[in-house]
Amino acid sequence: MAIAIYERNLHRNGYKEVKENLQGGSMDNELRTGLYNIFYKDRLEILDGFHKKPNHCGVLDVLDVLCVLDVLDDPFTKCAWTDFFSKPLSETPHMVSFYSDWWFSENTKWHEIYDFFEFYVLWLKENSQHDDRGYMQICNELERYLEKKCRL
Repeated sequence: MAIAIYERNLHRNGYKEVKENLQGGSMDNELRTGLYNIFYKDRLEILDGFHKKPNHCGVLDVLDVLCVLDVLDDPFTKCAWTDFFSKPLSETPHMVSFYSDWWFSENTKWHEIYDFFEFYVLWLKENSQHDDRGYMQICNELERYLEKKCRL
C-alpha cells in the first residue's frame, strides 16, 4: 500500500510521467517484465533453481535426480514447446533461458506475450485435475498486478 501511495505522489507532483493504463497495440517494458515475473515465479523458479543449485561434491542425491527428471518431463514445457511454439520435442532447449530470451526479444510482439500468458493460464485450468489452486493462484496474482498498475 505504501508503494502505491508513494507512486501516486510522484505522479501527482510531476516527478514521474503518468503512463497509459490500458496498453493496446503495444506493451511497455514494465508490463512485459511484470508479466514475465509472474510467469517465472509460478512456473520457472523451481526449474531455474535446480540449474543454479551448487553441486554436492559432484554427486546427485535422490532429490536432485527427481528434480532433473521433473525438469526434463515437465508437462507444460512439452505442451508449450510442441503446441504453442510448434517445435519438435527433440529440439527442446533449456527452457528457462529460452523463455527469457524469447519474452524479451525485439522479435517477440506484444500480442504474442498475451497469447502465451493466456495459453499458460488455460493450460493450468485444463490440467488442474480437480485442484484448481495453481490456476486460481496465477489468476489472483495477475489481477493484483494489473490492479496495482491501473491504480497509479
